[in-house]
Amino acid sequence: DVPAGFLALCSGNLTTPAADPASEEGPSNYFTNKIYTGDGASTLTISGLEFQPDFTWIKNRDEDGDSHCLFDSTRGVTKVLHSDTAANEATDADTLKSWTSDGYTVGADVKVNTNTEKYASWNWKANGGTTSSNSNGTITSTVQADDNRGFSIVKFTGDGNDNATVGHGLSSAPDMIIVKPYESDTLSWHVFHRSAGTGEFILNTGAVFDTRSTSFTTGGTTATTFTLGSSASNMNDSGNDTISYCFANKEGFSRFGIYEGNGSTNGTYVNCGFRPAFVLVKATTQTESWQLFDSARDTYNVVEKSLQPDNDYAEGSGSTRYVDFLSNGFKWRATWEATNRSGYPYIFAAFAKNPFKYATAR
Repeated sequence: DVPAGFLALCSGNLTTPAADPASEEGPSNYFTNKIYTGDGASTLTISGLEFQPDFTWIKNRDEDGDSHCLFDSTRGVTKVLHSDTAANEATDADTLKSWTSDGYTVGADVKVNTNTEKYASWNWKANGGTTSSNSNGTITSTVQADDNRGFSIVKFTGDGNDNATVGHGLSSAPDMIIVKPYESDTLSWHVFHRSAGTGEFILNTGAVFDTRSTSFTTGGTTATTFTLGSSASNMNDSGNDTISYCFANKEGFSRFGIYEGNGSTNGTYVNCGFRPAFVLVKATTQTESWQLFDSARDTYNVVEKSLQPDNDYAEGSGSTRYVDFLSNGFKWRATWEATNRSGYPYIFAAFAKNPFKYATAR
């Protein structure tokens, strides 16, 4: 018998998460994958999302040479950045032309719409494009935030000062921050990940984690601001408009953490508290590309299709990449050095398909 004051250990007795898929607060109302096939037309409408996106990331799955394309509603439509290069923002009317109530439209640029070629996109909702001024930091920022989902888009202009701070619009310290000074074609994408500690990753390269103290610090990332570190880090280039994507752990919706590989096909299991829709992984001490997996390109286990945010390569697949998406996390089924080398640490970012209480088997 269950002792007095306790409940039986079963999913039915789990607390209902804020990200209840049976309500308007479900994960798919704030993040979703979307795959589509291009038609080469001047306008192609991608629909079927549960929301109007504020951050859309698109990649051609079929062709090497087509860069990742990142758009957000703070900078506006047709304003494209590429995660695989340090290139500055470009204005291209044939890329993302508009956001709609349930998706977006794209033009005929080959990176987003080549006839018969397959594309993947990942989409987040922030605040419907509505921004506000934030003066919590030494640099005033323009922010649109969804505090309940722990996601904000932050725009600011660098002032060139050491240890400048920027308000991020969330009520808790972000666990992952991606920063790009977008008026320069020489300044990289800087990535803070709390689990890795002081230092930074570079999104547009496979370089190892840089532990330099002049970059991000965990202590410098608070419930109101993040610190850009020394001006030598190039995150705070004077006069350079800069975009940042900030993420905080939210139960049943997102998880940012670190795990150690075991080098086995019975690989490391990583608990997320939900069935993943999206998993991004980076080796911290090895020069290995970032790896991005999702539940739209592989609808059943095992998951094997990955894309590399730091490269313009076509989608890769095969047994070296095997991973299972489980009801409460993910588990590696391969010994690939990019994801599961014995004894090596890896950081990850994951977003939910369903919270554990509501997750079904694949």
